[in-house]
Amino acid sequence: MLPATMDQAGRFYLGHIGKVPIYAAFDAIFLVIFVFLFVGAGMSIDQILLVVIALVLTVLLHELGHALVAMAVGMSGVSITITGLGGLCSYTGERHPKQELLISAAGPATNLLVAWVTWAFLSNGMPSDETLRFLLGWFWMWNLWLGIFNSLPIFPLDGGQMALSISRMLGREHTARRFTLGLSFVTAFVAVGAYMVMSPGNLPIFLILMVMFLLYTAYRELR
Repeated sequence: MLPATMDQAGRFYLGHIGKVPIYAAFDAIFLVIFVFLFVGAGMSIDQILLVVIALVLTVLLHELGHALVAMAVGMSGVSITITGLGGLCSYTGERHPKQELLISAAGPATNLLVAWVTWAFLSNGMPSDETLRFLLGWFWMWNLWLGIFNSLPIFPLDGGQMALSISRMLGREHTARRFTLGLSFVTAFVAVGAYMVMSPGNLPIFLILMVMFLLYTAYRELR
């Protein structure tokens, strides 16, 4: 028998935000490992914990943006799962490109809006508590980067999903998928090239692995 807090998909139930159930997959532990290995150099355990909290809250807000718009356009069975790669908003219903476009755009838009509000808050000298400022500083940065990164037109990122939805509204399914696949590869190579120019000699292994995973997923699902 499965524990009462785990569903048939192996997700741990965390609670509800309004009508949206929140779950955590077992591999969500990789978010902690990611921060510890690639972000937390020179930090204390308490600081690493704050960075993880800021990251999880950022991911949760991103998926909540998707979830709220999904419900607004008539989707049902909306739920959020925190995973090792960030998060996943699941829903069912009849899908149309215009609806998918709105749902996809909601995640990055939420992060960028939250980043702007947090920056305004911090730039006014609030709060005065150093620990809370440290937490909010990372919260601002995670929201900014997640909003920008997910806006890139690389499938299956939100930007790639948006590109696919727009392409479907303008042409046939086959053409839309081919266009989105090509755009994903071009954008990925341009983004990596820009990163190498801005940070010469510093190309993190996790960035290489992430790009490879995204392009593999795009090829597998769009070809």
